[in-house]
Amino acid sequence: MRKFENYLNIHPQELKSYDFVIFLGAKGAGKTSYIEFCQKGDKKSMAIDEVKRIGQIFMPFRARKKGQTIYVGSSMPKIYFFIYKLFFKTKIFDLNQATHKIRRELEKRNIDFNEEAIQVFIREYGASFTKLEFILNEYPCRTFTYSVKRALHDKNKGRFFLSA
Repeated sequence: MRKFENYLNIHPQELKSYDFVIFLGAKGAGKTSYIEFCQKGDKKSMAIDEVKRIGQIFMPFRARKKGQTIYVGSSMPKIYFFIYKLFFKTKIFDLNQATHKIRRELEKRNIDFNEEAIQVFIREYGASFTKLEFILNEYPCRTFTYSVKRALHDKNKGRFFLSA
């Protein structure tokens, strides 16, 4: 299992004043890891990991007790959670946009890449370590740019998005 890195520089103490803290991202983006990190030592908080369907959007509303912070993880689009902001003090983190964590992982592994490849990867897959691992293993190339290009070639049946 990957060691947790606080890429967003979150300070859990600062989040205790929120009613809801929502982590959005693709599978493998770090939603559960962030929820566990923020909840550590907080007996009053509650976690609802992986709200997957529209019908589940209101589930955290019903579960909340006064003075309690609820941490929610979901891969659904951000727009579905703006209703929270209408009624509660809410903080939303979009883990799919964390390009720096993908960049840092590639640098740690000494894998060459260009910014365009990272942007395309994020657009297509989100900032997911699971998807990153899959592409690096299934499409091994001399650079991350070529790995992404090959993955997209398979995904889009010959449509290329990257310049070499």
